[in-house]
Amino acid sequence: MEIKYQLGTADFFAWYEHLQAKQKGRSREDYYRQTLWYLGVLALAIYVSAKHEEHFVVSILLALVLFYLWQNWSFEKSWRMAAEQYSNLVPASTGTLSIDGHGLTSTGDGVTTRLNWDAVEAVETTSDHVFVR
Repeated sequence: MEIKYQLGTADFFAWYEHLQAKQKGRSREDYYRQTLWYLGVLALAIYVSAKHEEHFVVSILLALVLFYLWQNWSFEKSWRMAAEQYSNLVPASTGTLSIDGHGLTSTGDGVTTRLNWDAVEAVETTSDHVFVR
């Protein structure tokens, strides 16, 4: 059986989401931990500057805090941006997936990939995609 397919940005976005799903919780923890450290260091710098009446330095540091929060207020926004950047790195392509008794063969853009059935760990499906590991 042969299946002709076309991969676009939305497909690579879905692949990134699927590929990184197990790491998402850990990434969220790391993201907020780094945010707290960064804001903590800035808070300490603001405190020291205010104590020594360095008003200009305090205003610069407050601007840095506001800019950082404006850029990084949400992990989901950061996660979505990473997925979009990944999906934009990979060009759209077309190809053919051949399924036979020996395994899977994908041919597209001058590259042929063969995967025997014993190398297939899992097949996961969604409403729009099939992921083969």
